[in-house]
Amino acid sequence: MKIYVYIDPEYNGSVWCSQTLKGLTNEAGKRHYGVYILENEDILACDLDKIYGDEQRRVLIILTTHIITDVRFYEHFSKNGVSLLFVNHQSSFTADNYSNILVDYRAGMAQLMKYFEGCKRGKTALFAINPASATDQIKKEYFLSFEDNANNIYYNNGSLEECCENFYKNNNYDSVICANDVAAYCLMNFLKGKGIRVPEDIYIASFGDSLLSQMGSPSLTTVSVDHTKLGKEALHAYSYLYRRGEGIRTSVYVTPKLNIRQSTNLTQVDYKEEHTVKNEFSDPMYSDEIAQKILRIERLLDSCDENDLEILRGIMKGKTYSKISEELYMSEKTVSYRVAGMRSVVDCATKEELIKSVGEYIEF
Repeated sequence: MKIYVYIDPEYNGSVWCSQTLKGLTNEAGKRHYGVYILENEDILACDLDKIYGDEQRRVLIILTTHIITDVRFYEHFSKNGVSLLFVNHQSSFTADNYSNILVDYRAGMAQLMKYFEGCKRGKTALFAINPASATDQIKKEYFLSFEDNANNIYYNNGSLEECCENFYKNNNYDSVICANDVAAYCLMNFLKGKGIRVPEDIYIASFGDSLLSQMGSPSLTTVSVDHTKLGKEALHAYSYLYRRGEGIRTSVYVTPKLNIRQSTNLTQVDYKEEHTVKNEFSDPMYSDEIAQKILRIERLLDSCDENDLEILRGIMKGKTYSKISEELYMSEKTVSYRVAGMRSVVDCATKEELIKSVGEYIEF
């Protein structure tokens, strides 16, 4: 199978694109799929007939967070029989040829808001929101779901320095959620120059989890965005769409993780976090709950390599991780990791749930 990918030139070379592409190509390599990057600056100028030729199905992965408001963009690909699979982008359109793989930014915002509430931080700002970023709009919309928050959003219109100045003019906050790590450290350094201390005077958190966030001074509390996992999920979704007919959509939301560090004084609060991969399928013939469950089982099988299937067969027969690892010449940790990956695909919290779910339809 050939995997076709287009990277928005505005984001080509960015950390998130590189990590996503790494996850995608590594997963493709396990299945001996070829990954082909479309090099055109303008995706609409690509000769799609020349690219796909006699391919059975036309699917294109697009890496971008840019907001696409022109419905003609989607119509162009629909007319050429191409199903679009966006990574890190969510559209307001519901075109039949549109699917997405996305970090669940709403869940990330919920984690941070609940965390600050638990830290007794009652006045929070949202900082450095990019009006042209689809993912930043998700953060903004969640923030606006709380009362009186419209005046507590600070936009990055091309100048982080200006954004910092605007924030400082109105600063009566005790906590800030930044759109990304770069914005967070820019704000921290700016506030330091004004005599405002982090975390003593204000708590700062962000989306990202870069190496700087882990090693900086102070280290930064973040909602980690696993873009490598996004790439892996993109490969699975591509394979699913390739094997199905037209008019089918899929959405995969990867729940991020809250990492508490020095910029919020290492304050721990007592609340439960859930980390899952949520899969949603849209198909006029498969819309009920039972069909959705079966589609998840199908997606699980499609995502398994030979070792995964042997591990699945083993746990279904009641074998221990130790026994399976001995038979497959791999560590118990690797077996456990692979089972965890299977559980995430079918949204099962435990190995026992996975066994029960698969056992309803398959006998090994």
